[in-house]
Amino acid sequence: MSRNVKEDQVLKENQLLAAQLLALGKTGREAAEAAGVTEETISRWRKNCDFDVYLKALMVDLHETARMRLQALMQKAVDAIESSIDDPSATPKEKFAIATKIIEMCNIYNHVLTEHVRRMNDPYNLNFFNN
Repeated sequence: MSRNVKEDQVLKENQLLAAQLLALGKTGREAAEAAGVTEETISRWRKNCDFDVYLKALMVDLHETARMRLQALMQKAVDAIESSIDDPSATPKEKFAIATKIIEMCNIYNHVLTEHVRRMNDPYNLNFFNN
């Protein structure tokens, strides 16, 4: 995970560790234990602007890394599906199951995409970027 130099200079080593663990999805209790502090200290740190900015930056980095990895896997997944559905040794029942799953996944994707666009275009949805 990349670090913002400013936060590195402001935050203590145990705060950096706690923020990294929280960004990875660890609980406040787990982060506190690893950082050698109490859960109450973690709660107090989370209210600190520098800590919060650093934690959010770590989370953005993690989400972007995951997004890029998933995007790279998407082509492999599509190739595997195409290969499976075109496989001459696949039975009609297997091909039907694959086709049904593809249609189901497309419907889910279309629903998610439609909802995303609807919320993005809603002028009263001021929390769009927080959802």
